[in-house]
Order: sequence, then C-alpha cells, then structure tokens
Amino acid sequence: MAFKINDIPPEGLTVKLVDKLDLFDEGQTATPFTATMKFKAEGAGIFHVNGTVEATTELNAAAA
Repeated sequence: MAFKINDIPPEGLTVKLVDKLDLFDEGQTATPFTATMKFKAEGAGIFHVNGTVEATTELNAAAA
C-alpha cells in the first residue's frame, strides 16, 4: 500500500488492513489480524502515525 503525503487530507487519513500472517514455516495455520492506522500531516514534511494491531494466535509449547 502506498500513498503520497501530499494526498493526506487536513483531517487525516485512516487506513484499515485485514489480512493473515504466517507466523510459522510448518504445521500452523495463518493468523488473522486487523491493523488500523491514522496518518495526519502536520506540515513541512512532518506527519504523525497512530494505530493499533489486533491478532489472536495459538502457540504450542515444545515438549522438553
């Protein structure tokens, strides 16, 4: 995903991404996640980014 800083409106730009992330090479299903980010231009090439990432995954403890 890409956008130009100059295209951010004065009130800011909120972007929501819903996808899956593969955490392991084998034996595990992909973990769904949601990321919400807000970009706000502050002028002179400066902008702020705030956001959250939410995911729930299951981890199996290795047997000793």
